[in-house]
Amino acid sequence: MSIVGVRVLSKGESEKKEKVIVIDVIETPRGPVPSAESLKSLVEAWNEVLSTINENTSELVNMMKRIEDHILKLSISISKLVGKLDSFAQILSDLKVSMDSLKDEFAEIRESNLMKDEKLKKKAKKHLDEILK
Repeated sequence: MSIVGVRVLSKGESEKKEKVIVIDVIETPRGPVPSAESLKSLVEAWNEVLSTINENTSELVNMMKRIEDHILKLSISISKLVGKLDSFAQILSDLKVSMDSLKDEFAEIRESNLMKDEKLKKKAKKHLDEILK
């Protein structure tokens, strides 16, 4: 008689099920042969292992699907953000052009005012010269 131990993990690693399989051997002229009950016990344990593997695989597939969905949503959000950033960059570019234009206009006005000041000074000097003559 031999004893084989099989450990089955299910759902969480903390939930360990241990299954002990006892294989009864019948002595025959050709050598030891496991009993039908022993084979049945072994098949049941193997089915439990396969069932656990199947459950875990299904759970992993579901998790991967949820991760895929989240990645897709994140990708869409990033695409929208990139579009908004591009729009914002265009607005800033347009604003810079407007600011440069205003700067040029102010420079022209300032230059014009300086010229007017020079004309006023010349007129004032001319009048002052006429008065002092």
